[in-house]
Amino acid sequence: MDTELKYLVNLFEDRDEVVTEAVNKRILDKGPDVLGSIKYLARQSEDISKRNVIYSRLEFFRAVFRLSDIELFSHDEQDRCTNLFEGFALIAALLDSNFSSRKFEYTFNQMLSTFYFDFDSQSRMKKKTAIENIEIFNYLFFDINKMSICDALMSDEKSGLLNYVISDSRRRGNPIAVATVYLILANELGLNFKLMCFPGGFVPAYIEDGNILFYVNIFNDGTIFFESQLLNILEQQGVEIRDRSDFKLCELDALYTIYLESMLYIYSNMNVSSKSLMIERALNCFGSERYLTIDMDEDE
Repeated sequence: MDTELKYLVNLFEDRDEVVTEAVNKRILDKGPDVLGSIKYLARQSEDISKRNVIYSRLEFFRAVFRLSDIELFSHDEQDRCTNLFEGFALIAALLDSNFSSRKFEYTFNQMLSTFYFDFDSQSRMKKKTAIENIEIFNYLFFDINKMSICDALMSDEKSGLLNYVISDSRRRGNPIAVATVYLILANELGLNFKLMCFPGGFVPAYIEDGNILFYVNIFNDGTIFFESQLLNILEQQGVEIRDRSDFKLCELDALYTIYLESMLYIYSNMNVSSKSLMIERALNCFGSERYLTIDMDEDE
């Protein structure tokens, strides 16, 4: 055990701002491997009050390291679009202190394996039309993997946390969490989606030869619909579009912002300021544009 680390941890209870800043800097300089040692020291402490202080600071250091990982990932604009799994694994790790990257990857790969027979090669996919491919994908996603939507008002934290959504035996999540898992899987299989965004939400749009071929309705087991039905489908979901210019076709990396905005809404309503602050910092890593125009003050 690092003797200096023991000394630094003993200073956690010192409320002097200069001391706190110096301790934080020294520990952060040691890198993320230090987290396990701090957790060990917390468990070894017989003083409950001191143990709680150590755990509190541990969460702070964990968040800083994970935000740093997200910021580094966000700098590569191409990777942000092509590697959704990695990006959302980093975000999931930020939001849940109990997150296990190994378990998340294992569970995700279990789901992915159910798609391999139909999507194991581009040649097999090209033998079918895009609509046929998405109909098969929808069947595997909603019927075989049993994904379903719950908590439409997004009031439950766990219905939004991706690691809980895919590992829960019922595989249920709020609409944005389920759509996120849907698009991560589709992205891994080479299915070409973009996001048709509008104030308050988005619709996955399937792209072929640079044009929108159709949309999918996540609320209705991925039902395929076309441009002529777009406004009507949104109206049925209670979405009011005032002008066609409200629509904007976005790359897949807009999904990071949309998902983080949804989790910010949940934690803000729960008055969990520490999580809200972390999410706001993560949001800034992906730029200033926002897609969900939910008035939190009104909803509360």
